[in-house]
Amino acid sequence: MLLRMRWPMLPVWRVTSVVIDIVLLSAGITLWWLIRHNPIHESWLAVKLILLPVYVALGTMALKKADSTPKRAFYYLAALSCAGYMFMTGLTRNAWWWMS
Repeated sequence: MLLRMRWPMLPVWRVTSVVIDIVLLSAGITLWWLIRHNPIHESWLAVKLILLPVYVALGTMALKKADSTPKRAFYYLAALSCAGYMFMTGLTRNAWWWMS
């Protein structure tokens, strides 16, 4: 969208994006329920489950809701930062990995 290409808004990519988000949220809830990881006691899982909807909202703003290129770029970078934070949190199983 930042490069003014139309393919990100094609139905196949929009549906794929929604499916990926649903799979990620389902995996987090399944981890919580089946393996008995409790997000209240394990902050890393709570952070990931909280940041996932934030990531989805930022991505939505970057793709279709923002009305100018600078705003789209801001939301895009914020969504990438959110995804990176979720990745590192899951990798280290530490919500405060950047402090250690």
